[in-house]
Amino acid sequence: DIEENPERGIRNLVELLAQLSSGRFPKDFLTITQQMLSNSESPYYELTRHVIKNVDHSLLKNFSLRFGYNSLTYGANKIREYEKKFGYNVPWTLVFDLRQTLTGGFSVNDISNVLQQGEKIGIYCAIFIVDHNQVVLKELINTLASHNEGAYFVFADPEMLNNEMADLIFRAGNIAAVLLFPL
Repeated sequence: DIEENPERGIRNLVELLAQLSSGRFPKDFLTITQQMLSNSESPYYELTRHVIKNVDHSLLKNFSLRFGYNSLTYGANKIREYEKKFGYNVPWTLVFDLRQTLTGGFSVNDISNVLQQGEKIGIYCAIFIVDHNQVVLKELINTLASHNEGAYFVFADPEMLNNEMADLIFRAGNIAAVLLFPL
């Protein structure tokens, strides 16, 4: 449906998600999304057309399930239970700024341990901002691939995402590369 008519298909998908979702955060997010899509000139329609045309559909579906279900639904419920039990707030997303060298700081093993602990309480999403170290980026991608229930956003300069890195990200299936352009 989305391939044949992206505008109608994405509106129908968001409407279905709104009907099936529970909890304040997903409902608020989907209400805002519906408002943005009520404008026929919304740039999100062009983005949708581009994604449908150029992104592997299996990858898109799997990443969306990891992010939409594992993080925003199943994970959110686990987080709420944990918060209720222990009485403090838990983030839905972890953020790692790796632009500083990892020597003496977080290693990929440390990151893996943090992700593992987060998954136990319902955190299935993380954002990583990386510097220009190809070795660290490759180790990070391999580590994130092993945490295959989560959805991860890796922010990197375009020159960092060569064919090898793009292939690793594609094979991982749970990583979205986000390009950082200098200001």
